[in-house]
Amino acid sequence: MLYHTSSFAKEGFHVDLVGYGGSKLPDSIRRNKDIRKYLLPDVPAFLKYCPRLLVFILKVIFQSITLGVTLLFSPKAGFIMIQNPPCIPTLAVCWLVCWLRGSKLVIDWHNYGYTILSLGVGEQHALVKIAKWYEFLFGRFSAVNFCVTNAMRTDLSSLGISANTLYDKAPEEFKKTPVEDKHKLLLKLSEKYDLFVPDKKSEKYKEETVLTVKQSDGKIVNRQDRPAFLISSTSWTEDEDFGVLLQTLHEYEIAADTKDNKLPDVVCVITGLLYICHLLTTELMKNYHIGIAFILMMHIGIVISKKRSTERILQREDRKAEWKHVKICLPWLESEDYPVLLGSADLGVCLHTSSSGLDLPMKVVDMFGCGVPVCAIDYNCISELVQHNHNGLVFSNSKHLLQQLKILLDDFHTGQKRLTEMREKLEIFQAIRWHESWKKTVLPLFTSEKLKVH
Repeated sequence: MLYHTSSFAKEGFHVDLVGYGGSKLPDSIRRNKDIRKYLLPDVPAFLKYCPRLLVFILKVIFQSITLGVTLLFSPKAGFIMIQNPPCIPTLAVCWLVCWLRGSKLVIDWHNYGYTILSLGVGEQHALVKIAKWYEFLFGRFSAVNFCVTNAMRTDLSSLGISANTLYDKAPEEFKKTPVEDKHKLLLKLSEKYDLFVPDKKSEKYKEETVLTVKQSDGKIVNRQDRPAFLISSTSWTEDEDFGVLLQTLHEYEIAADTKDNKLPDVVCVITGLLYICHLLTTELMKNYHIGIAFILMMHIGIVISKKRSTERILQREDRKAEWKHVKICLPWLESEDYPVLLGSADLGVCLHTSSSGLDLPMKVVDMFGCGVPVCAIDYNCISELVQHNHNGLVFSNSKHLLQQLKILLDDFHTGQKRLTEMREKLEIFQAIRWHESWKKTVLPLFTSEKLKVH
C-alpha cells in the first residue's frame, strides 16, 4: 500500500494512511505534507495469555473498534482502499464505514486470506469455510478491484467480482548497484559479519571485501576471484519450504569440493531475519523447532523441522567439517540497504509457492527490478512473472535447483553466458516502473466520471 500511497500523492491526491507501526516509513511518505498518517494501536499484550479462540475473538473486536473509530473520525475520504489480505476484520469494517460516509470501497487483492488461514488449520476447518464466505461476500461490495495476476482476475470473475490486473513493478530505487555502492555497503556489513571479509587479504589493495577491492589508484572493481553472490528472502511461513534451498546448498558444497570442477564458491545471503526473531517469541514455536548456531556470524547452521517431519535439513553440529565453498548469512538490514544489496547479487532464489496459487512473489519483482535473474519454485501462475529459460528458471525440487545452479554458475569466471542473456531479457521488465504502470492502470479509474464521489 505504500506504493499506492506514494503514487496517489504524486498525482495530487490527499492521502490518509492508516496502519500499524513496527517499521519505518520511507522518507518520501513520512515527509510528504499531502499524506496524513494514522497509527493504529497494537493488540493488548495480555491477550496472549488467553485461550486461542478467545484471543481470536477479542482481537477481531479490538481491531474492529480501533479501525472503525479511526476511519469514522478522520476527514471523509472519497475512496477507502485496502489491501487484501488481511481480510478480517478489515473488509467488513471498511465496507461499513464506506456505507455510513458515502465513500467508495477499493480492494487490491494480493492473495486470499482464507487460504493463508487454511495453511495453519486445514482446508476443511469450519473457520476456513466461514472466512472464505466472508471474504468474497464483502469483496462483491467493492466499487473497484485490482489483483496481481490474470489467473486471480479469472478466479475472481468466476465468483462475481470484476477486477483489473495490476502487476507489481519495482520502484526506481531497485536497480543494478554500481560497484562503488556495493563496495561501500559490503564494508559496512563486514563490520558485523565476517562472511563479507575475504579469507586472505592482499597488501596491494587499500580496501577489500569478499566481492570487491579498492585499488591503489582509488578505483573500485569486482574481485576477479570473487564468489557467486546468491540472494533469497523468506518469511519462514508454511507456503515457503526453505529446506529446498538449504538442501541444495549442501549438495552444491559437495559438488564444489570435487576435483576438476569449475564451480565458484558461493555467498548466500538470506533476508527475512526480522521474522525469525518474531518467530522465536510467538506461538509458531509450537509448530517449528529451530536451532540457530552462530547467528549473524560467518557460518550459520539452521535446523527447521516440522512436527510431522523428522528430517533434519541442515545442522552445523552434525557436520564433520565446516563448509569450504558455501557461506550463508542472515544479515540485519536497514531498509535503505535492501535494494543496494539486492542489486549487488548475481542470482536470486525464490521458494514462494502461494497459499492460493494465484499471487506472485514481490521479492522476485524487486530482484527483477535490480536486473537479477531468478530461480523460482514452480506453481500455478509463476509463469506470469518468471519465464523459464527467458528471464529466469523454474524448478520443482532441490535436485532440480542444484542442476540449475551448476548450469548457470559453471562459467561464472569465464563469461557468465546464460546469466548475461537473462539480464538482457530483464531490461524489458526494468523499463516499466511502478508509478508508470500505476498511471496506466489505476489513475484513469480514479479520475473517471463514473467513479467521481459527490
